[in-house]
Amino acid sequence: MTEFKLSLTKIDEIQNHDDFRVVWFSLDNNFPNELAHFVDYLEKYDSFETCSSYVESLQSERIIILVLIELFEYLSYFNNLLQIQSIYVVQRNLQNIQDEKQKYSKLVNIFTDERTLIEQLRHDILLTYRHDLPITISRLHDIKTEQSLMSLDRNTHTLLWNQAFIHYLVNDPDIDMNRLKKNMIEQCQLEHSNNQIQLNSINDFDKNCTYDTVLNWYTKDSFVYRLVNVAFRKRNIDLICKFRYFIILLYKKLKELSIQQQQQKNYSTVYRGQILGKNDLENLQSNIGRLISINTLMSTSRNENIARTFTAGAEVGVIFEINTISASDNIFHPFADISQFSSILDEEEILFFAGAVFRINSVEKENDSTWIIKLTLCNETVEQIEQFMDGIIELLTSITCWDHFVMKINDWVLLRKYCTILRGKGFLSKDIMANVTSINFYYLFSILGDYEKVIEYYTELLHNEEFIDDQLRIVLIILIGYNYFHLFEFDNALFHYDIALSSLDDNHILRGEIYIHIGDVWRTRDNVETALSYYKNKH
Repeated sequence: MTEFKLSLTKIDEIQNHDDFRVVWFSLDNNFPNELAHFVDYLEKYDSFETCSSYVESLQSERIIILVLIELFEYLSYFNNLLQIQSIYVVQRNLQNIQDEKQKYSKLVNIFTDERTLIEQLRHDILLTYRHDLPITISRLHDIKTEQSLMSLDRNTHTLLWNQAFIHYLVNDPDIDMNRLKKNMIEQCQLEHSNNQIQLNSINDFDKNCTYDTVLNWYTKDSFVYRLVNVAFRKRNIDLICKFRYFIILLYKKLKELSIQQQQQKNYSTVYRGQILGKNDLENLQSNIGRLISINTLMSTSRNENIARTFTAGAEVGVIFEINTISASDNIFHPFADISQFSSILDEEEILFFAGAVFRINSVEKENDSTWIIKLTLCNETVEQIEQFMDGIIELLTSITCWDHFVMKINDWVLLRKYCTILRGKGFLSKDIMANVTSINFYYLFSILGDYEKVIEYYTELLHNEEFIDDQLRIVLIILIGYNYFHLFEFDNALFHYDIALSSLDDNHILRGEIYIHIGDVWRTRDNVETALSYYKNKH
């Protein structure tokens, strides 16, 4: 399974890279303008050599859809390429080819005109973005209530950090929604800066997206579902936070619907068709009986036949059969029937908010290309998440650290200790969580010990003028020096310690702490005399 990963994002970077491509192959070099309405990444070719060369060169997990215009003779070749998921063909003369359709597993259909093909492609792409993008799954061992934070394994820590992030992402009572909306609009405009059609749609969203219309915006053919799903799929917290305005609206609407539908829910099982890699399937097989968390928005259907359409032609397709009856009151991870709000009326969609937790009941082979995976939706992690956050509070107020997390905890202890010295008050966990989307603590936790990445991240934080005040800036500079020390880059360490010293008054108590760090540098350099002089200066 894809391990939980978090990454940095600058406000001025385009992030929605190459997850989905349509390849349009037509010898007459005629490419419909309508494609720009719903295809962000379109490759156009008018020769077999260039088209085949491009497709064969792709080695990533992109979803590739191929469109052949009056080129049925090439269908067999492209059908055998692993890079291609689906093929659409326009062939005005159907004589002698209708009977051959069954030979090609990736062939969606043969159309007699481009207009009909484009409408079908528009519909299928909308659904494919929401269903076929890989889901991130983290393994979660059963956690006993009395189990301490120190005894949890890394997978469990990863899962609980992610759960805590999602909780605080949508439950900040003091959030400025106008500012969040502005941030989202700016990022969306950046992503589509060269596409006027999408820019018009973004302006429409800016004017008309509200709490009452958020589900329609998520399900309809627009930029929103693509960008939000890509952000969740990539596990890029900074990018997720760019879309926080929309995510909060979506969460609140799902929560409201979930409460409303508790007493009148007319389904107990929902289905999801998913294309999985063999390694992902084997990982699920090896974790039967355990809990998993799906860390992205997840669309399902009440109709099993609809779910099965998303695995057609797949080398490994799975049908998730999800029992929801035991978790109907799950408000921590809301899910709801959104059919009445959806732009795709026939999908019978049940939408799960990010972070939903399931137990794997069984993984069974139905045939050579399809597996049935039975899951049960669980409420079991709510108590553990609360326990986990209590443990973090205890950790941040204690000098005791785990043997295998010494470097990680040292950074936390120093952060808390130095902020307390500078601000004259305790640095409480609630202060951290209030700024959880400004300081990416979950990313930081995952990289501590990887000194170069930590330095890179602390340096990024120094440029965050909205959040970093003068006191925290000094602390971060000290921590950068501290991490350079562990890289044995002593000159860089001393340079940053000197910068921190120059920002403090001569009698400031924090100078003594910095002198200890400088003494450690000279002691490691075997210059004991200089080291002792700094240790003495700490008083």
